[in-house]
Amino acid sequence: MRTLKFAWIETILSYAMISYAGNKQLPRVKRILRITLTQALTEPKLAKAMYAQLNISFLRLEQPGFYSATVKHTGIVYKIEGTRNEWVRFFVNKPA
Repeated sequence: MRTLKFAWIETILSYAMISYAGNKQLPRVKRILRITLTQALTEPKLAKAMYAQLNISFLRLEQPGFYSATVKHTGIVYKIEGTRNEWVRFFVNKPA
């Protein structure tokens, strides 16, 4: 009888530990890649994602230096940097 009680308690504890372990999920690590605009344009699918996700409105604020935009493509977050002239050229040459 004592063995049966021990087995029953062990079964309950095992079930509790298994159900607790199944609920815990590991946090996903975000990959952020910093690249230039010219590097980003070498990959056609990334350029297509850029046209879909970006708008020229972020160029309205004139500032010295580089402008950066964030694009998510294939589970990777790209932080793309370029000068104002490069970005204007990018939006003007937008394919149909």
